[in-house]
Amino acid sequence: MAVFCFSLLGCAVGMKSTNLKDVPSQAGDTDLLKSVGYVIHDEVISNKDKIINNGYMDSEREYLDSERRSWITAASGFTDPKNIFIMTDGKPTNGSNSFPEFAKTHPVVDVYVKAAPDESGLSMDDVAYGSFWITFLTLGITPAYLPIPYVASFTLSMPEDKPAPISHWDYSYDRQEYYWLPLLIPMENYLDTFAKVDNSSALWETDEKRRLILRFLQDAKPLLQQH
Repeated sequence: MAVFCFSLLGCAVGMKSTNLKDVPSQAGDTDLLKSVGYVIHDEVISNKDKIINNGYMDSEREYLDSERRSWITAASGFTDPKNIFIMTDGKPTNGSNSFPEFAKTHPVVDVYVKAAPDESGLSMDDVAYGSFWITFLTLGITPAYLPIPYVASFTLSMPEDKPAPISHWDYSYDRQEYYWLPLLIPMENYLDTFAKVDNSSALWETDEKRRLILRFLQDAKPLLQQH
């Protein structure tokens, strides 16, 4: 959970939580991840949720950068940073390792997290507008609430010397975000405030990714033990 304050003509206080369980690992389990390589895929934002006016694309890029950094930080707690690759122009890249050579001798997991499709047909903007008016009309007593469903996908490929079918796991979970917005924020700026407040929660985002990696370890352990 993260609690923080962002100053812009007032104070916006935000709080995040998730129903993603913190899976404890047994002694020695995390050693199985030391030789695993990670390919980090950027989080997907659907076209209808992209904020393209008034410079908000910058906030979107900052959000993606924040997600990428939190993945790298979380994965670095389990493996050497040189084993972490970023998908760039369709190719896994790293400044110190050649991915084709690395994948020949190491297990590789592609990690991919995206916001799940909203079955109600409402975009993030629709939810944010409705939430803003609730907190505005209650003078900040009732927080703006943004429920965001996510799906994390892990695809494990084994090295050439330990051939095995590619394995895949999906993990569904929800982020619950609450914001107490300043009443003096101009209407046209409040969505940007949501994005900037969200960018302040690096520790929370890193812990979210750590929990996902431990969920993956729990399911992939039998395969990793064969390596």
